[in-house]
Amino acid sequence: TEDIQAEAFSWFNDAKLISTTAEPVLEIPQEEKEQLFKLQVVVKTSACGTLESEYQEVRVPAIETDSPDPDPDPIPDPTPEPDPETDTCTDEVSKKLNTNKEEIVTALKQTDNQQVKDAGQKIIAIYDTLINRPDLFKSEFDAAFAKKLETAFTELSELLFKNKPEQRQPYFSLYLKLQELFYLSIYCRDKQFLDNDLIFSILNLIENQFNPQFDIAISLLEGINYKNWYALLNDYSSHFKVDRYQNHFNQLLQWTS
Repeated sequence: TEDIQAEAFSWFNDAKLISTTAEPVLEIPQEEKEQLFKLQVVVKTSACGTLESEYQEVRVPAIETDSPDPDPDPIPDPTPEPDPETDTCTDEVSKKLNTNKEEIVTALKQTDNQQVKDAGQKIIAIYDTLINRPDLFKSEFDAAFAKKLETAFTELSELLFKNKPEQRQPYFSLYLKLQELFYLSIYCRDKQFLDNDLIFSILNLIENQFNPQFDIAISLLEGINYKNWYALLNDYSSHFKVDRYQNHFNQLLQWTS
């Protein structure tokens, strides 16, 4: 090419024109896959006309990608490992909630009292809320959930007063199931998380409903069997070793003994 003044270089791949250049250089960009060319260059000159080269096979390697680190450092899990004891507690509470719910369902099937059935369905709905949201066991006590509990306790108390002594026990049984649900909802909490205004408001509500200083105290009503009540209070009193809670259970036992 030094002796011959070339006007243009035409590059063919397997007889197909792929590029025309002014210099004797063909740039082929790399791709993700290896490329195979059968190249021929045709040179156009003013002195000698057109000159053709022989075909030559050319391989263009694929683009080299950075291979991943075979042993990358593991990304730390931002969520701390759960305490096995806490998990055991959650499982225990979930099992008890489901058992209680089934007992309510069975009891409702055995009564023809539609008012009892309606009240029971409301308690079952609250059980479902807690069963389906185990995060409520440990997180900040939920205000909406607390409101549901307060409404249900108030409605059951009103039903106890509206009905005759011989009709009250089914409502009191539902009250016990609701009361145990409340205790179970805070059962797995660390001591510092038991100091909560929403929880205290429900403790106060239950206490006020049984305090004989009030004329509307459940403890003053006839027709109520407290056998399961005593067992419930003694059972949970042994779990909540906090003064406010111990006082709660002791007062309730005192007012109904």
